[in-house]
Amino acid sequence: RPMPKSKRAQKVTLSKTVSKGRERKVAIIDEVRDCVDRYKSVLVFEANNMRNAALKDVRVRLRSSRIFFGRNKLIAAALGRTAADAYRAGLDEVADGLLGGEAGLIFTDESLEAVQQALAESRVPEYARAGFEATEDVVLPQGVLSQFAGSMEPYLRKLGLPTKLQAGAVQLLCDYTVCKAGDVVSSDQAKLMQLLDVKQALFELTLTAAGARGSSKGSRPELFMAQGTSASGPVPLASGAPGQLAESGFVLPLRELSSPCVGRGPSGARPLRATASSCTGGVHSTAVRCERRRLP
Repeated sequence: RPMPKSKRAQKVTLSKTVSKGRERKVAIIDEVRDCVDRYKSVLVFEANNMRNAALKDVRVRLRSSRIFFGRNKLIAAALGRTAADAYRAGLDEVADGLLGGEAGLIFTDESLEAVQQALAESRVPEYARAGFEATEDVVLPQGVLSQFAGSMEPYLRKLGLPTKLQAGAVQLLCDYTVCKAGDVVSSDQAKLMQLLDVKQALFELTLTAAGARGSSKGSRPELFMAQGTSASGPVPLASGAPGQLAESGFVLPLRELSSPCVGRGPSGARPLRATASSCTGGVHSTAVRCERRRLP
């Protein structure tokens, strides 16, 4: 017969994490709306190969601005998800642009050129992670792997390398292909490329839309900026100082496309999104919003 359970044997939670609760959510909503009132313009960006350390560098470069990245559903609720709920006219379209991918907001008083320059200078190569699409072949020739200490040999063998320890040196028994261009990188391949100091990913923030604050909250703003993609690469946003833009509310300008709307861009970026009525054959000739998602 099993022994009866001791009344002293109780589960005790050792975690000291305290739930932030609704107060924190309300504080974020208030902060977003305060930025709407305080800054002249809002920029929407998409992040490719996000790394926290690189994003910190962007925050330092744009220290006079306010960057929101993460908790996009909450930020969208602060802006207003429908035209009736929008904090200012047009902000519901800004909120719609935040959903469905790695996107964020930049509230700023800086000129568009200054923001673009800061984002361009913050692009840095990064190690690929599992799930990344390899951009080039990585092949190790047969012979001694002098960059690794002998103590690393068992770990390299565990990662799939055909190695042995000979005279204290790591010996590769045959030519080995770590990855091929176009292949989806596995976790072992990603770790191997990190050990080999091969960086195939590129961290970058790409501006996708912009809006300016005006004096009127009720009137509908017009489009004033657009970004697109052509066969030669991204088409930059139109230049101009935020104060020279629209005089009413906010707006999320739509992107223009003159090339086929395909799954991934050259840097793994999400495809543009278009409504079924405006997306015919995957080619866009006017400013449209494409609802296509990233291909699996």
